[in-house]
Amino acid sequence: MSLIQDNPFGAHQILQLLPHKYPFVFIDQVRSLDLDNKTILCEKLVSLSEPSLQGHFPGDPIFPGVLIIEALAQASGILTGCLEHGIHGDVEDFDSLLSTFQKAKLYLVESNVRNHRKVVPGCVLLLKAKVSRQKENVYRFEVEAQVDFETAARGFIMLALDR
Repeated sequence: MSLIQDNPFGAHQILQLLPHKYPFVFIDQVRSLDLDNKTILCEKLVSLSEPSLQGHFPGDPIFPGVLIIEALAQASGILTGCLEHGIHGDVEDFDSLLSTFQKAKLYLVESNVRNHRKVVPGCVLLLKAKVSRQKENVYRFEVEAQVDFETAARGFIMLALDR
């Protein structure tokens, strides 16, 4: 039986789970989480008020590709924390889950993500991550960012977990 949760975490919970703080949090909502299939789907609403858009580029704002990669890494990090916690507890117990996130540190080991299209203010960026391999404390994720069912970025990210 697959554990699928729809909209398990909103913005308030994400701010508690991630070590990042504004303006460096690039996940607005976790739309679905499936621990059995090791997948997560998150959402980022790209707004004209994003600090990074003020200078990238004036008059023709484009959400930076490196921040799309960071958003994919943050989605992968949330999935990693939930998988680690899911082994030992119930992901629906948020206080216990928060404790797991606070004890662990994640490091980006490697990424190879290609950008395929521009992302501009008003876009809803869907961020998908799936564990493709795990060896001890290193996770490899196949990742994809989409806008309007079109690939904006795709590739892989590797994270190392320091327990």
